[in-house]
Amino acid sequence: MDNKITILWRQRLMKLDIKEGTQQKFYSERLEREVRFYIFHKENIPIVILHDHEREILKDHDLHKLTKSDIINYLTKDL
Repeated sequence: MDNKITILWRQRLMKLDIKEGTQQKFYSERLEREVRFYIFHKENIPIVILHDHEREILKDHDLHKLTKSDIINYLTKDL
């Protein structure tokens, strides 16, 4: 049986029209451009993976962490 957080998570993804495992786009104000990423869900934990073509972000560890945090904050804003 799903717990309340999982249900809220799925409702939020549905509201944003996001399907797990498919490429998504997020506009990053920090980078002033769209960032491509994938979202997965494992054992009630959301996993954000940036697209391989986001080399600029992937090379810079701090920027990588900040960008992923921005995406997670966007996805969980109303939870």
